[in-house]
Amino acid sequence: MYCIIERIKCKAAAPTGIAAANIELDGTKICASTIHAMFDLGGDSYESKLDFTRSQEKVQELVNTRVCLFDECSMLDNEAGEHNHAAPGAG
Repeated sequence: MYCIIERIKCKAAAPTGIAAANIELDGTKICASTIHAMFDLGGDSYESKLDFTRSQEKVQELVNTRVCLFDECSMLDNEAGEHNHAAPGAG
């Protein structure tokens, strides 16, 4: 709710489609996607297909997001944690 009230760009994601489907706020456009969909991750890989050096719409949307909420992080395996890095230029 804080992000809505303060007009802060926010995204939400979860490891599975079922978990993502349960993240929504009635009366708003807030809903979640899978982590793979959010970052264009391929299959079982945690390598993103997004090119952060180009001005792609999805890249710009992620760069402009100030808050990312990740539900059920305990479901992520060690490989996902190893690839958990900030986007270039973030910091």
